[in-house]
Amino acid sequence: MELKLKALNNKVIANKIPSKQSIKTVANKYEANKFTMCEVSKGEDPKLQCIQRKCQTCGVKQLENHFHELGVIANTDETVNWYQWETKKITEPKVSTRKVLASKSTYVKDLLQNLTEDMTEFSMHLFLANWQYRQFSNLKEKLPENVIVCIMDFAENFSTRYQDECQSAHWCYDQITIHPIVCYYSDALGKNSYTRSYHCFKNCVNFLRTKNLSLKQCIQFTNGCSSQYKSKVPFFDISSYAEELDGIKVQRHFFGSGHGKGPADGCSGVVKSAITRGIIAGNVLSCAEDIFSFLTSDLTKDGDTFKRTFLLIDKKDVPRSRPLRSEAVTVPGTRQFNCVKAVAQGLIKTRRVSCTCVVSLDIEQGTCINNTYADEWVEHTLTNDLRKLNQKSKSKKEKIVETHKEPQIEETHEEWQIIDTHQEPARNIEPIIGISVDNNMRKTVFQYIYDDFQNASSFEELQLICTRHTDLIDEIPFLGSSCHSVISTAKTVDKLSLDIWPQDELQKHKVKYPVCVKGDGNCLPPCR
Repeated sequence: MELKLKALNNKVIANKIPSKQSIKTVANKYEANKFTMCEVSKGEDPKLQCIQRKCQTCGVKQLENHFHELGVIANTDETVNWYQWETKKITEPKVSTRKVLASKSTYVKDLLQNLTEDMTEFSMHLFLANWQYRQFSNLKEKLPENVIVCIMDFAENFSTRYQDECQSAHWCYDQITIHPIVCYYSDALGKNSYTRSYHCFKNCVNFLRTKNLSLKQCIQFTNGCSSQYKSKVPFFDISSYAEELDGIKVQRHFFGSGHGKGPADGCSGVVKSAITRGIIAGNVLSCAEDIFSFLTSDLTKDGDTFKRTFLLIDKKDVPRSRPLRSEAVTVPGTRQFNCVKAVAQGLIKTRRVSCTCVVSLDIEQGTCINNTYADEWVEHTLTNDLRKLNQKSKSKKEKIVETHKEPQIEETHEEWQIIDTHQEPARNIEPIIGISVDNNMRKTVFQYIYDDFQNASSFEELQLICTRHTDLIDEIPFLGSSCHSVISTAKTVDKLSLDIWPQDELQKHKVKYPVCVKGDGNCLPPCR
């Protein structure tokens, strides 16, 4: 986008129209975005309809009109030379793709059209980048109790070196992975590749617990790198944290791509700079253990409000085999999400626009204060088995088919119903949905619901979880007879137990035995 603006600005300067000297050129892509949006007061967010390009007043057409005022006429046959980054296939020495700066020569109108197409999506991209960072800043300033905020970002692998080395040592460098995690935890401190990122975070939480911190929720902020934080396996890790970290709830928010450096980048810069100075000073830092010992002795800090600690994770301790993660499936629209939170193992909720108010963090009940911009949570399943069940639960259910109708007496003053079956055969009722579910599937669903129940910390949460799983349970057919009766059994009714029958029951003399009861059966005399 910057390259296209540069070409158009050069065209404006080349035309040199004296009457247009007072009109300024478009300096950069941020200024270009302002031309396409309605004006707002300082400190206010643009209107949502402007961001989504639905406003009738503003739009990308305004940018095109501005260049027309500067003398760039789009309906002429003038040509302009410009550059654009493109993906090119390379065949030598092996087949691969790489980004190259390609030269273009097109009509001015084509360049303007290309620029306006880019600006159509840029407004949303820029808004999300600013919004996500502001949510982090607001949360950091007003951090709730028992909540920790973690900024995570992989640093580029560091290659070990020697100050004085032999020539052949150039080909024997080891690489050390550095994963900085910057944590914020109110003021209580003053009072007292994805597999690796997953394991680093678990070690970080376990370490913080040794410092007597009460943790109930962790809010992560990361970039949108798919190989480390934003894809199906990292999403599955998020859904599993509550179980593996003893109930700590985890939300992950994503910063806008390519919009500056964060605290984790500064942390990794300090570490790498210290290692480099140590090597120049003659220290032998040839492996992860050497670097860990050096950093622990030189950079560890233990102040009241600022602490810096280093943890060494051996590659042998990183669990490479994680069978459940291999079953994870891609969530459609992953690149559009900017917030993910866990519901249960294999189940997550996502948002396109983040919010860190106490309602969105599940600390309080109510309405999100940013509901104008922050959309509703959308639930996603991360395994094929659960996804198939959820799809079937949304399909239209078949009606119950009865092969034989029989006379029945409905008791309007009771919640249960008595049906006379003395001279009638037992009824056969078809399953509600004719699907086949094997035992492995039943075990998977049971474990999934069982794990979700354990996440409930109050009766209200348990009620919500039960409501959410109602449709899923209905999809699992009952194994056995759909209609239970003692007619087809060798059991008898205990005559002595008939005394427990309510004496004031008006219909008692009409009831014949055995009977079929639609209810829990506690109202009947026991069968032996």
